Amino acid sequence: MKNKDTKTEPKLTIRETETINRFETFYKCSEILREFFRMGFKSFEALKAIMLFHYPDIDLVRLKRFWNCQLLDRTIVEKVITVFEKLKNE
Repeated sequence: MKNKDTKTEPKLTIRETETINRFETFYKCSEILREFFRMGFKSFEALKAIMLFHYPDIDLVRLKRFWNCQLLDRTIVEKVITVFEKLKNE
């Protein structure tokens, strides 16, 4: 949203920036999880089983936080995307 008088973007506070970042994190998680649902898997237990098969050492707490869109951990996301790509190609 631009300031009508100066035509510049208003400065966001740290709190506002963190809120926007949470929205973006939720959006990214939801996009990845939507793809998972489209593939026919509808539960955390299904995601967990698939991920443990491909990555036996995966941190289940971080995976659960990803499932709940509480955490967008780069390593978890990369692993989930890799597994989804493998499943698509089978």
